[in-house]
Amino acid sequence: MWLGLFGCRMCSAITITGNIGEKKIIGKTMKWADDVAVSGGEIFSSCLPETIEVDIANTNDEFHQLTAGHLPDWGIGAADPSAMRIVIKNPDYFNYGQEMGEVMRHELAHLYLQSCCPNCRWPRWFHEGCAMLFSGEWRIGRDITVARAAAFSKLPLLRELESVNNFSQSKADLSYSMSFLAVRYYIDKFGRAGLGELFEGMRSGRSFPTAFYDATGWDLGLWEADFKRYLKKRYFFIFWFGDWPVLWSAMVSFFIIIYVLKRRQMRRIKEEWEQIENIDSIDHGPTST
Repeated sequence: MWLGLFGCRMCSAITITGNIGEKKIIGKTMKWADDVAVSGGEIFSSCLPETIEVDIANTNDEFHQLTAGHLPDWGIGAADPSAMRIVIKNPDYFNYGQEMGEVMRHELAHLYLQSCCPNCRWPRWFHEGCAMLFSGEWRIGRDITVARAAAFSKLPLLRELESVNNFSQSKADLSYSMSFLAVRYYIDKFGRAGLGELFEGMRSGRSFPTAFYDATGWDLGLWEADFKRYLKKRYFFIFWFGDWPVLWSAMVSFFIIIYVLKRRQMRRIKEEWEQIENIDSIDHGPTST
């Protein structure tokens, strides 16, 4: 077990415990924790935890044991806010398509959110969206995932994320992406100040729908419907012009249609020429003089 302190630009010293091991990983973890604190800014100011435990799992069995078997097979990291504890799979033994820093920052953001509002009952989509926002986890490929779902009217409801641990990995990725976009849409519409007001409302003991209304003047259900309309409108264009496989398929289909139409047109012209030649070849008999 390792024990250390680091100084945040946004907070007092935090103690990190766990089986992190290598000195380089310890240093990186310190930086990642600081990055998330700075990204959260006034949201995390003066309310960060005093101690965080970070455990690295080298096998699936160890990961499931450390997380009490509460995560699906596709899970790569977990945060237990009640214990201020993070468990992640060791990237030296697992190939999970993300950098260790992304995973660590995401889970740290979960702990920071809980530390700043210990008794708050956040919707899962909001917690996940904030974690992705403050961890800087978004990637352009996620836009394409959402665009495809929007194009075929398969966007899940935000509240469905409460059951994310029962989702397939592809549906979970889509739901996480929508959660991030929902939080970003909230900030675009109401600003960081609106986000701060929402946190203050939750800290005062209000329910999420009530705190949401007080911070924005919007009914939560109406805002969710507005957000979904925004996604459909925005991502229709991205689906057709930002997704290269779709764009390539559309272009190929377009040229095939043009080719077929041209062939039909040439066939009609050829038939008309043949009719004219047949008429010209008819013997009308001698002409009168």
